[in-house]
This record gives sequence, structure tokens and C-alpha cells, in this order.
Amino acid sequence: GPGFRRDDGIWIRKALRSPDKMTDIFMRLPCQPLTACQEPRRADDPYYSNWIALSRNTIHKLVYGQADKADARFSFCRPSRTARIRCMPTDDYPLTLLCHPATPAPVVRAIEAGAKMHADGGLSLAFRVWGDMARLLIPMTGASERTDLLWEHTCFEAFVARAGNSAYREFNFSPSGQWAAYAFSDYRQRDETLAMNNAPQIASRLYAGRLEIEALIALEGLPACADGLQIGLAAVIEAADVVDGSHSYWALHHPAPRPDFHHRDAFTLELGGPNNSD
Repeated sequence: GPGFRRDDGIWIRKALRSPDKMTDIFMRLPCQPLTACQEPRRADDPYYSNWIALSRNTIHKLVYGQADKADARFSFCRPSRTARIRCMPTDDYPLTLLCHPATPAPVVRAIEAGAKMHADGGLSLAFRVWGDMARLLIPMTGASERTDLLWEHTCFEAFVARAGNSAYREFNFSPSGQWAAYAFSDYRQRDETLAMNNAPQIASRLYAGRLEIEALIALEGLPACADGLQIGLAAVIEAADVVDGSHSYWALHHPAPRPDFHHRDAFTLELGGPNNSD
């Protein structure tokens, strides 16, 4: 039961089997197109483009008029507005995030990540999630604004500290384009005296089998990095129909029995200095 997009909306195809025949039913969703999957068109049919992966249960609801707002929200997701950000090549994801063993994620195959310092001191981050996108709860695109509690839903995080210093900063990036930034003087000790108002640039892309998100943090939002930066990369992934809990927690390293992205031993990536910038 795949779906496809035409100029007049998103369509789904459902094969209905009866004892004597099988019929394909095509149905246009009564809404504006919400996704652009960027998949190659089928050469034999110009109308088939931008294929969308849908769960069988969701297609059944859509075809028989049983879909509710939640089904529409989490089956299709708009990509964020294209941001002109300088980032790593899209195929350069040298790091692998590990799922915490206490929060299994059967609908996610892998999460890859990358990070790079720029000559002007900015930091580029990239994440790529491989899995069943129809079963993941991915926030819809909205206003690019500062928002707290992004970690309650699918989001990506970076923890950045100056080497040898207990202070650090936390950055949250949502596929919706929303963001958050916090300063800490020590382990989970908020530093309210330091304003974190520099909005990162975020761009996200949703495909049939993967989600990609990139962010650029300007120099002004980062700790001084003369001695290099210690970085922890992490992700919170929310799924729709899993038995062992809807959230899974991913990081470069899990030093504690329970997920704890703030643990300094999770800051395993080291960047900064003239040898690690472009």
C-alpha cells in the first residue's frame, strides 16, 4: 500500500481483494500535500512521484474514512523550510548513535551523526535516522522558534563543553524547526546568568525510509574552544505503536544504567582547534 504525490494532493493506493478479483482504489487525501519525499520518479508513469511509506493500519484507516488528526499528523510530515546553512556533505555521517539498552527501538534501524567545526568557530551537526518513518512520531513543521520540552517528542540534541571545564551547553533541535538552548555551570546545574538567545539554523528532510536533520550553531552560542570542545550527540525518538515504551534514547555513549545525556562521560567527541576546522 504505497502512496504518491501529485500536483493536486497526496494520493494513496489500496489493493482490495475479493474472491473473484483484486481492485486498486485510488483516493486523494482531503488536505494539502504535507511531504516531499525526494524519491526518483517512476519512468513509466509521470504521475507517480515522491513515494511515501505508510503502515498498513494507517492506509486502512485512510481508505475507509477512519483516519483521525493524529493519523494524518504522523503519517505525513512537511520538511522544514530550506535553510541556507553551511554543513558537512550530506553523505558524511561518520558517527553512530547507540540505543540505550533500557529503551529498545524496533522501528529504528540506525542513527548516524556527524559534526564539524568551521574556521569562523561555528559548529555544524547532522543526524540521519534509518527506520520505518510511518511508525515514528515526527513533529510537523512549524515556526522556527525557541520552545522548551522538545525532548518529550522526537528531537536531536548536542551537549558542548570546553575541555577541562565543568560548564557546558545543551542544544535541542526538532524536525519542526523549533529549538532550545540552555547553559549549565555543572552537572544539571542551570546557569541562568548566561543568555542563550542565538537561534541555530535548522534544515530537515523526510524520505520514505529516513529522516535527516542538520543544524548550524554560530560561534556566539558556543563555549570558548581554544582548548578544544568535548561534545555529546544524542537523539530522542518517539514511536507510535511499540510495546516496550514509545521513546528510545540514543547517544554516542551511555555511561549510566538509565539514559543520561548530561553525564560528562557521554561527551566522547572532541573537536576544535586549527586541525579540526574547515
